[in-house]
Parts: sequence; structure tokens; C-alpha cells
Amino acid sequence: MHLLFDDSQCLDLAGSILIGRNPSYSDGDVGVHLVALDDPDRTVSKTHLLIQPGVGSVWVTDRDSGNGSCIVDEDGNVRELVPGKPEQAMIGHTVYFGDRYFQVEHP
Repeated sequence: MHLLFDDSQCLDLAGSILIGRNPSYSDGDVGVHLVALDDPDRTVSKTHLLIQPGVGSVWVTDRDSGNGSCIVDEDGNVRELVPGKPEQAMIGHTVYFGDRYFQVEHP
């Protein structure tokens, strides 16, 4: 899977990642890569999301962020993420976190 961010950065999702302004590990984060994103307005939490690859999708878990996260499908339906509960984002879905977002794309 590829994650195409709002700033045109494209990230190949080869394994699990934590994204945020300055992400850090917590208990159980074995083999997870850290990805720091620029957010001058500080709408993205230090450690905002855990993203894990799935089959034709990604699994997104909000890490109890301050501004929350949601998944929007191609029809505009919004699913707010419950902190700590993984949700599936399919190809073509957009994940919003703080004032940032990325779209899930084919490799």
C-alpha cells in the first residue's frame, strides 16, 4: 500500500508505522517504524496514529490523540476513530488526523 499525504509525500507502507509530530514507542510497539510529520499548527499529536498494512487496506488506530481522527470513504461517509480501536481503511479512503490527511492507494 501507498499513503499519499496532503503535502504530496508518498509513503510505501511495508510494515507498521506510528505517525505524529514526534512519535515515540509505547509498550508492545515491536517492529514499528516512527514517521515524524511537519505540523507547524500543532494539530497533530506527538504520537497520533498507528498504521498497519492489511490485505487491500490499512488498519488505522488513533493513539488517544488530542484532535481525533476519522476515515472518509469515496462516498463521503465519515467514521470517527475510537482511541485504541483499529479501523480498516480501504484503497481510495482518506484518513484525517488533526489538520493533516492521507489517501490509501495501490502500490
